[in-house]
Amino acid sequence: MRKLPKWRIGISNTDYYMVEVEAHSEDEALIKALSTLDLDPDYWFTSQSQAFTGVFINDREASHYHPFVHDSLPESIEWN
Repeated sequence: MRKLPKWRIGISNTDYYMVEVEAHSEDEALIKALSTLDLDPDYWFTSQSQAFTGVFINDREASHYHPFVHDSLPESIEWN
């Protein structure tokens, strides 16, 4: 049986909410809004968007496609 190639797919998934809070300042309102969503993730959920951010083949034998990327990705990337 022929082995299927591996693929790596980047996906951006964004949820949109409308949160209503009372606060003395903008900073306090932002913190309260985030706290509200932590307590109730479905609070006034309004919409969602999804987009593919990257699609490439990840197979050692597919040299004419994207270079092979190891299955274990580093925990962090150091930028110079």
